[in-house]
Amino acid sequence: MDILVVDDYKMNRELLVSYLGRKGHNVIEAESGSEALEACQSIIPDLILMDIMMPGLNGYETVKAIRDLEKEIRIPIVFVSAIKAEDGMAEAISSGGDDYISKPVNFEILDAKISAHGRVLEINKQLNEAVKGLRLYNQKLYEEQQLVEHIFAHALRNSCLDPRFINYKNRPCEQFDGDVFLAERSPNGDLYVLMGDFTGHGLHAAVGALPVCQTFFAMTRKGLGLKMIISEINKNLQMLFPPNVFMCASVIQVEKDAGILKSWIGGMPVTILHNNKTGEMRSIPSQHMPLGILAENEFDDSIEEVNVSDFEKLYLCSDGIVEARDKDGHEYGIDRLIKKLNEKHDNVFDIIFNDVDAFTEGKQQEDDMTLVEVNCGVLTALID
Repeated sequence: MDILVVDDYKMNRELLVSYLGRKGHNVIEAESGSEALEACQSIIPDLILMDIMMPGLNGYETVKAIRDLEKEIRIPIVFVSAIKAEDGMAEAISSGGDDYISKPVNFEILDAKISAHGRVLEINKQLNEAVKGLRLYNQKLYEEQQLVEHIFAHALRNSCLDPRFINYKNRPCEQFDGDVFLAERSPNGDLYVLMGDFTGHGLHAAVGALPVCQTFFAMTRKGLGLKMIISEINKNLQMLFPPNVFMCASVIQVEKDAGILKSWIGGMPVTILHNNKTGEMRSIPSQHMPLGILAENEFDDSIEEVNVSDFEKLYLCSDGIVEARDKDGHEYGIDRLIKKLNEKHDNVFDIIFNDVDAFTEGKQQEDDMTLVEVNCGVLTALID
């Protein structure tokens, strides 16, 4: 053990140096508080034996200054003084000391205190290593979060979010969520929309979102059909990820001019068509397994087709909305969502999210919430 002995009286230092040396310790001497500070700036001793009554900086002042120098490891400091313990102990501890030995030194007590503070020092070193590990982990986590943020922000920037025919609101339950929303126009003007809900959150979902985004945008921009798009996304997810990583999804195509809406829905809550003119509500249920579960030869790419009018809007939501629970465990549910959608509101998004908050009575959000509104009116007039 490296021990710094601080005492202005040479005989006291020589006595401690001789004894500690025979015990196998490496001893550094300082005859004043200022010398002790200089020593602590060049080395980090494992223990300091500190006299109190010294010219210049006394022991209390020196300890306070040493504590100011410390960065990671707290050095155990034991005061060694002729001042009676009952007179000096309180000030010794308040100045930053850890223990006290009265002069003349009882070497058995000194050995016991060195042993005890050696164990404390070892624990402090272990804690310091653990803190360093946590710092590295937090830095890695921060870098991963930055990656997640970039992936999702880039995907959203690439989406065609023209407010004339698409409105969108997302509220994650954590910093990053597992909900993905993509929208694009094909070369002939058709509107394609994908809303997905990945298992997991954060980087887990972002990694899954990468192949989905790449496939969706590449294929829609080539004007490829809905069946080909969902089959390719399913194949990529099934090939790249383990069975516990999959994506519930609603994939929609609104045809330009034709008044036809095509959909493939797997594992998502019911999709709702609302006629703003008549108030009529129609639902498109989920009829498929989530994407990424079934192999290519098992996958069902069948598409649902419905006619839509200029007055209809399509509403997609993630299960975080309909499965939100109140304090008694009751779910918000599809029926309550439909009732709110059927009311006349200028901003349906604020109404829905506020109603969910009122229903849960401030209960902590348990899942990501996403709501999408798609104007199914004739798209021709909306093409730039």
